[in-house]
Amino acid sequence: MEGNAPNLAQRIRVKLDAGTLPIDDPEKTYGGFGDGRRPCDGCDERIGRGQVEYEKVYADGRAFLFHIGCAGLWEAERRRRQLAILPPRQAPARSNVCAICGQRFAIDDFTLYRPFPGANCVRPRPRVVFGCAT
Repeated sequence: MEGNAPNLAQRIRVKLDAGTLPIDDPEKTYGGFGDGRRPCDGCDERIGRGQVEYEKVYADGRAFLFHIGCAGLWEAERRRRQLAILPPRQAPARSNVCAICGQRFAIDDFTLYRPFPGANCVRPRPRVVFGCAT
């Protein structure tokens, strides 16, 4: 993991572009210390004894080893790319769910809610939000 960060980040981007490193989420992640023999899949340098290594394992049997810093760069770039290919999110409906009774109630920009003793759900009242009274 020697060298400067821009070169390391560029290496990881090139490997993601080439498909050498995956963009999808790993099934499992293991952490431990390197044995000094196996190379990091991010920077291609050996993970030394006493250096933290992460192993990312996929359901199809693929496994990738990373230095802790390389794993962080790979994770950040991988997530950035995942977000870039997702469709834009729609704004959530203007409603809320009571944490106590689970009933949905609409949120009005100008009306806040407060509980009423003995009520199953909140009722409109100005200025205060407490939730549901059961």
